[in-house]
Amino acid sequence: KMKKEFGVKLLSEVNEIVLNKFINLNRKKLSNTTINHYLSLLSVVVNTARDEWGAITNKVKIWRFRLEQPDENIKFFKDWKTIEKIISKAPPHLKLVIFIGIYSGLRQGNILNLKWEQIDFVNKTFNLKVKSRRYAGGKNLIIPIADVLIKILKDTPRFNDYVINYQGRPIKSIDSSWYNIFYN
Repeated sequence: KMKKEFGVKLLSEVNEIVLNKFINLNRKKLSNTTINHYLSLLSVVVNTARDEWGAITNKVKIWRFRLEQPDENIKFFKDWKTIEKIISKAPPHLKLVIFIGIYSGLRQGNILNLKWEQIDFVNKTFNLKVKSRRYAGGKNLIIPIADVLIKILKDTPRFNDYVINYQGRPIKSIDSSWYNIFYN
């Protein structure tokens, strides 16, 4: 099905022209979110084929073709009132953790270890290296940042290299703060 959707027979045929053609042909019938899902899937297939199986592919950066999605499409909870209640009860240092988690889908460990140098404000992306069983030293991930989160991050004071701090020091764990939101 992927071959048909992108109009290619071989992964080595995937290039900027193919991606632009795919986007232009589908813009009117598919949402930006659906197009981005196709692009993400293609990216995984191309990268796995090249990195794991030694296939010859073009070094096209598929993530650069992602279309802008409205912030309201980035949802991980069905009930925004619950999220608002959690945020209202959270201490200030935990609110940033929650916002990053909600708007990026990053895991707690990635959020707590996030450094300012990993945020590209121009391209609106997080540039992370995450643990991987398949890649020695970890795998590089580039994750888009929603505009609402860009604003929050720009308004966050910088105490050191780490984004998440409490009293000017990087946070190692949020377990007790998280517990207090729900049980105090």
